[in-house]
Amino acid sequence: MLGLLLRLLEKAGRKKVLVNFMGEVVAYRWYVLYLEEDEDTRFIARFPNIYIHQNLMPDTPDGPEPHKHAWNTYSLMLNGGYWEEVNGRERYNPPGSWALLKYGDYHRITKTNPNAWSMFCHGFRKGRWGFKQKACETICATCAEKYGVCVNTTRDVPYEAHFGGKALKRRVHWFPSKEPGLEKRLARRREAVKKITLPTLDEVNARITAEIGERDA
Repeated sequence: MLGLLLRLLEKAGRKKVLVNFMGEVVAYRWYVLYLEEDEDTRFIARFPNIYIHQNLMPDTPDGPEPHKHAWNTYSLMLNGGYWEEVNGRERYNPPGSWALLKYGDYHRITKTNPNAWSMFCHGFRKGRWGFKQKACETICATCAEKYGVCVNTTRDVPYEAHFGGKALKRRVHWFPSKEPGLEKRLARRREAVKKITLPTLDEVNARITAEIGERDA
């Protein structure tokens, strides 16, 4: 039954794919009630919706910086489960559990089990998306003189400001699954990554694991 629903949603143009800088598909998303766009301003976007998510990789699909949603949300873990950071605290959401996030909670998925599936439900729109930027290790002269603290830790960064830079847009992006030429674009990106000899995510994780092992030995 779920497979039939997903095929119908894809046929209706309600499926997107999340792609990382390497040109790899990180996750799939199906929109059950209506298709939403980034910072959607249409009247229908004020109303509840349901997504089906499939995370394909163990690494976070959310990136390093926590974000807040524009609504209260409820996620039902259908398979696999995942770990997430909520307001600085980590929790594990096993299969069959519900995960609640209130509007204003900052979260990010930090790790997923293989082939993790979830049903994501959100309520009426309460505000805007926001991001909590990663803290700087030192306070620059500008922040020190004007604010006395690093502004990256004290301001709520709107969606368009966070994703406004071209470099960040290239790093991770949602694409319609039926976008013409998408697979060719991703193949070109994967080929370009090979040419500049960037390490794969598996290689980066292996190096980190090895370094931690040497440090703890």
